[in-house]
Amino acid sequence: MKAQIGDLLGVDPRRVFLTHGATEGNALALFHIAGSERRHRGSVGRVRAWMPEYLPLWESALAVGFRPAPSRGPAAFAVVSNPRNPEGRLWNRREAETRLAGHRAVLIDETFREFTSAPSLAETGHRGWWCTGTFTKVYGGDALRVGWVVSPPEESEAFRRWHALVADPVPPLSLAGAIACLDQRDRLLREVRDLWEWNRTVLARHRPDASALAAPVYFDRTPGIDTLRLARRAVRRSILVAPGTYFGDPGGVRICLTRRRFPTDFEAYLRFRKSEGDAPPRPSPVQTALRPSTLRRR
Repeated sequence: MKAQIGDLLGVDPRRVFLTHGATEGNALALFHIAGSERRHRGSVGRVRAWMPEYLPLWESALAVGFRPAPSRGPAAFAVVSNPRNPEGRLWNRREAETRLAGHRAVLIDETFREFTSAPSLAETGHRGWWCTGTFTKVYGGDALRVGWVVSPPEESEAFRRWHALVADPVPPLSLAGAIACLDQRDRLLREVRDLWEWNRTVLARHRPDASALAAPVYFDRTPGIDTLRLARRAVRRSILVAPGTYFGDPGGVRICLTRRRFPTDFEAYLRFRKSEGDAPPRPSPVQTALRPSTLRRR
């Protein structure tokens, strides 16, 4: 299993460690990094994130002892989801190297990466760069509970000891399910990407900047609107959006593009916004793409 993941990510399998998902992987990596900081420097330094961000990633860093860095001040450590959750943007290698330069250690949560064809940043082998991934999202493997951590090359032996000490083995049944997903990987990724890319086309008719999305999440900016109240009122109409307060930025709501009924759901969201007195922008005059022939209604 580790050999298969290592081959897909372009890394030495000895850097790959199995977990019960990316959340556990993030926690294991953070505890290891914080412990190393305390042993070698006497304390844990400051951590940076770029909001809006997946808050459990940020809050986990604070929970292990890292202190928030000022917006323009120095930071020893950084956490980032890539593609960005909730914005859906991808930092390519050049942008990641520019933004993450100067940090002693970096944790990159690549939960949404396989919705794209972008390579994992783990293959760079940069010193201090940790990456995590999971079968939960693109494979729909919530019940499998399988993920991974890729350590930087210089930390693989130390992390191996830590992982063996605190992590429970992934059950054989979960591993079998994950291996079955990898055996069908090409078919699954083709179907999933066709679906969400079609949904991206639908979204881009009303939100032109969505055409650049690399992952099936979009942060719909709502200046001057209480997004927590908006989300609560929406859910009463069976419209599910996540308020920006869940991502450290109250100025928008997250919209997900993974469901087959997204076009219908998004139209309902637009009607809801209009009924709330917040008229959405008019659709851009682009030709609507044909629905991919590989998609079947369920």
